[in-house]
Amino acid sequence: MTRLPHPLNYASEKADAQPDAWDATDHAPSPEGGCRAMPYPIGWEDEEDDTARASEAMAEGQPKPVSPARTFEACPAQMPAERAAPPVAPAVPPFPSPAQAGGAADRAQAPSMNDALATTKAIPKRRTGPARQSAAATPIPLPHAKKLDYFPALFSRSALFRVGGADEDPDAFAGPAAAIAIPAQGAVNLTLSGPWPRMRDKEIWEVALQLAKEAQDPSAPIRISLSDCAARLGRSDRSAGTLDSIWRSLRRLALCRIEFDLPSAPMGRLAGNLLQAAREVGKRREIEVDLAFANKLLADESQFAINRPRRLLLSTALARWLHDFMSTHTTKEAPFVFEIRYLRELCGYGANQKRFPAALELALKELTQKAPEVLAGYAINKLGKSSDDWTGEVSSGSEKRLFQLPKAHVGPPPIRTKPTGRGGVNL
Repeated sequence: MTRLPHPLNYASEKADAQPDAWDATDHAPSPEGGCRAMPYPIGWEDEEDDTARASEAMAEGQPKPVSPARTFEACPAQMPAERAAPPVAPAVPPFPSPAQAGGAADRAQAPSMNDALATTKAIPKRRTGPARQSAAATPIPLPHAKKLDYFPALFSRSALFRVGGADEDPDAFAGPAAAIAIPAQGAVNLTLSGPWPRMRDKEIWEVALQLAKEAQDPSAPIRISLSDCAARLGRSDRSAGTLDSIWRSLRRLALCRIEFDLPSAPMGRLAGNLLQAAREVGKRREIEVDLAFANKLLADESQFAINRPRRLLLSTALARWLHDFMSTHTTKEAPFVFEIRYLRELCGYGANQKRFPAALELALKELTQKAPEVLAGYAINKLGKSSDDWTGEVSSGSEKRLFQLPKAHVGPPPIRTKPTGRGGVNL
């Protein structure tokens, strides 16, 4: 049996002391041979033998001999021919092969280490070229990309797109203005910086959002056709004045920045632009969405289906606002009771306040006639001298409201440190 040399550690020193290991004590070099001796650790027994031999040599007047037990490398010239060098073990694979497990003829054909390494299957390299870069750059669609008629509930339950008022010219906008508070249902603390959009702008914003949902890469600028936008709005008029009005609305939306609280969002508050940009590039027109804001708005806010073709049948902006408001509410047990002043502020009515009760009654009447599945009935209680003291009530129709709730934000579980009787914690 031939043993492989071991590293010099405590375990290998015991293994090297076995009788079948190569022993350098049988080949002691002569002092005049000029061989280099390298000491290595020895046991206490060897030190006592060396001390006795050194004393005897000094007594006879001879030089102190070099102990073979301290020699790491012996001189080959002083060794017998048959044991001139320590045996070298042949290279073998790191695990026994089937050939080694057989007879002598099989062991003669056993593969060497080089053969084993040559036949090892190469590990595939990690892709770093254009294929990997293109895979990493795959565009991600917006949330609810296939639900083109689903829109955030907040935009139908607030005065963000107000009723009435004059259109603000985007060319006359002087720059970022101080944020103003916008009435909204619930404690959302909605604020707006920039021009205050109207219900007409909401319809165009919905078209822009649909184009972004349909785009292959919503993070890139989206080329648009104003004629296509007019068709999506249900307008048959494609005159220059109609197309220019759509373009001014898109530019106005790019100047609007909103901020509001959203308890279902991880950060609790969202801020962003209704559109990131609306620009002309030569003869082309393109828009760009605020991607980070749009992703959070669609993912963390409830989305309700809005029947846009049915809304086009309504003649006034107040009737269209009520249509969207009632499409995000339902009254199964009792009618929805409200104050006239509350509803006037919630819709952002921009005309004379004294005209609002009459305009509201006309809008509710048209909505019950053209969309009874949304609004089944209404009543206005005119008690008091001022219309602000009047109240109203509405009953929703039979139509089932379609919506998509946001995914619940799951945070880390609370840490409870109160010990139990078993030494653990209360869960």
